[in-house]
Amino acid sequence: MGKRSEWVAEDIAEAMAEEGNNLAAAAAWLNEYAKLNGLDKCKVTRQNLQTWINDGGDTVSQDGMDNAELSRKLRLQMNNNNALRREVRNMNDAFNARDDTLKSLAQAVTAAAVTPLPEMPPEADVDGRGITIELLFSDLQVGKLMSDYDSVVAGLRVDEWCQVTAQRIQMYQFLGYRVEKIVLAVLGDIIESDKKHENSGRACDIGTADQMRLGVEWLFGKVIKGLALFGVPMDVVMITGNHDHDGHGLNMFKPGREHLSWPMYHAVRMLTEAAGIDAKFYIPEGSFHVHTIYGQSVLYEHGVGVATSGAALKKHVGNRIDQLKSYITFFRMGDKHNISRFNNDRYVVNGAFFGDSREGEEYSGIVGYDGEPAQLLFAHVERADNYRTSIFDSLAIQLGHVK
Repeated sequence: MGKRSEWVAEDIAEAMAEEGNNLAAAAAWLNEYAKLNGLDKCKVTRQNLQTWINDGGDTVSQDGMDNAELSRKLRLQMNNNNALRREVRNMNDAFNARDDTLKSLAQAVTAAAVTPLPEMPPEADVDGRGITIELLFSDLQVGKLMSDYDSVVAGLRVDEWCQVTAQRIQMYQFLGYRVEKIVLAVLGDIIESDKKHENSGRACDIGTADQMRLGVEWLFGKVIKGLALFGVPMDVVMITGNHDHDGHGLNMFKPGREHLSWPMYHAVRMLTEAAGIDAKFYIPEGSFHVHTIYGQSVLYEHGVGVATSGAALKKHVGNRIDQLKSYITFFRMGDKHNISRFNNDRYVVNGAFFGDSREGEEYSGIVGYDGEPAQLLFAHVERADNYRTSIFDSLAIQLGHVK
């Protein structure tokens, strides 16, 4: 055990200063000092130094303790400052993300608003039988990156969807039908979201804010403005999807209002109203909306958690009927990336704008989905009875050839 008498106060103070008031390190310093200088001194331990300083026998030792206490307080303050800096960085990141989203939406609004509406086509035969066109639009997931799909391909496939849809409506007009209304049902997953799954950012070619910008530009500038050329009233139903926010699944409280689709859909609505287009918007705060076509109710929702089988879809509709205390004729959902149709199109699952990977390099391919890029269109007429559905024609708009 070390002896206090073998060391002067200056030696102890120097050791404490050299080792930042660390008792164990200072004791080792004293022992090394004695060894290097050939001094015959007993080994000093941490406990020796603690005892010598606590005795307070000299001013220098007491100063060492004061310095140690000061050092401890400084370290605590430094840790607090580091934690505060981390909080400030997190807040800055959140504000930057919000600002990026708002800037992107503002860019989309500006880009879409300055484009004038083309001239309306000639009016259809007013004496023809009235029909309503029901258009399903879901699972665009702009920003998604696959071997044959990215944001550029997504835009081209939206263009193809618009062109085929317009040609189909013109065909009905040529056959003598009078289009009374267009029901555009946006069933969710318009964006991919770079935080949807772990590492989702690596499977996106653009960030979430830019995805939202393109979603607004395309839904208004390509889809709604194109349909407005027919000069007929539109009902626009806009449902949120599980990809339309930065999280897994659907938000468990008012997902329609809390997801990123909320500002995106309302931006589209405001642009449509500003353009003077005859359209009514239905943007629910919840997860679904029930609409009416020629007196027959249509349930629209994204469909997360609903299995793709006739029995599962029928059971889901039954649950909604019990919930709403009102009969539902049709059910339309998305989410599953592949078209499925049951019971004379009473219950259908819409497709996606992308197909599923054959190589397993991203989520859809990893879990083994097998979907073909396509979207559904239905033509309705009013029936004299309710024993038949109002659907008289349909089309699966193929998109996989557009690359």
